[in-house]
Amino acid sequence: MARKKNFRYKDIQQMDRVFFPKLKGVDPIALEPSWPAHLLEPGRPVVLELGCGKGEYTVGLAERYPEKSFIGVDVKSDRLWVGASRAEEKGLENVFFVRARIDHLPAYFPADFAEAIWIPFPDPIPGNLTGKKRLTSPRFLNLYRSFLRPGGMIRCKTDHRGLYDYTLENLDKAG
Repeated sequence: MARKKNFRYKDIQQMDRVFFPKLKGVDPIALEPSWPAHLLEPGRPVVLELGCGKGEYTVGLAERYPEKSFIGVDVKSDRLWVGASRAEEKGLENVFFVRARIDHLPAYFPADFAEAIWIPFPDPIPGNLTGKKRLTSPRFLNLYRSFLRPGGMIRCKTDHRGLYDYTLENLDKAG
């Protein structure tokens, strides 16, 4: 298993549509705003999938809506490799992947960057009483404001009733 992950980690670094934030110094929060905006067509809406895993939604949405650009974000390069490989096989020009932590994205994406954010089936983390790690916690919802366009949409899918109720409550509080 480790060999497969090592191969994928090396391979993904060579893929044209996969990006790794560049660190400034030793502070992991201090990222260079190095998103290659020239790859995106001007005026084309951008949709982010946060915690994209193997990129099934990202690739599927890119196929279905070729007039938009889709960016899948995950911290695990082994998972991203699967989605990036599928996108390459299909010859999709409107899909990209970023290997980064979600809480670092405001340093990576500019203001008003995305028209929508998808969070399909996030880990509900039921034992996390404070909700700090949940992608729909107040902390994360405030982060999304920095790169989501005014009037932008957050789409969340879950089959966990507790996370559903928690998310609705936080969305209502966040306005």
